[in-house]
Amino acid sequence: MLIINAPRFFSLSWKIIKGWIDQRTAAKIEIISSRSSWEKRLTELVDKDQLPSDYGGTGPNTKVTQMENASEGVRKMHTELMHLRAHASHIFDVAAGEEMEITVYTRGTTGAIFSIVDGASKKGTTYVDNVDVTHAGPTDELSPPSSVLITESSGRIAGPGKIKVRADSKGGRFSAENFLLVAKVYKQ
Repeated sequence: MLIINAPRFFSLSWKIIKGWIDQRTAAKIEIISSRSSWEKRLTELVDKDQLPSDYGGTGPNTKVTQMENASEGVRKMHTELMHLRAHASHIFDVAAGEEMEITVYTRGTTGAIFSIVDGASKKGTTYVDNVDVTHAGPTDELSPPSSVLITESSGRIAGPGKIKVRADSKGGRFSAENFLLVAKVYKQ
């Protein structure tokens, strides 16, 4: 496993921690903070023409690739990986003249309940409430994750404003699952 662009503190902590665990296990994990170091290491593992330019290669930039594969009319996309144990949230900014739709992807079989509220105030507007996101397909690694357009019932959310996506695990504190939030921004 290779972790790049990690905070320097994390890299230093790992150097201490790896001395306490089995050498075979520690050898399977690399944590690199310095951009020049991780670019060099990535080019050792991946051909330069296959590595995106924003990771030190000569391939297309990841933002360009995302936009080429985006739906028609999408101006930009934001992605956020949400690691959910009991509760989690993330705030997206929507500028004036823009509107946003949010899709959640997961392989989590326990699932979570998602809501979207005004992120600027505690008693603001609720845009979306109680949307269940649970993986319904096969659990093997080759099958695609389940996806739910959580703004489907409300339509796109218009800016300007802060949009807070909240998630509550259906499994409580004893299970942890990952959810990928993809926010597509359109011109209003």
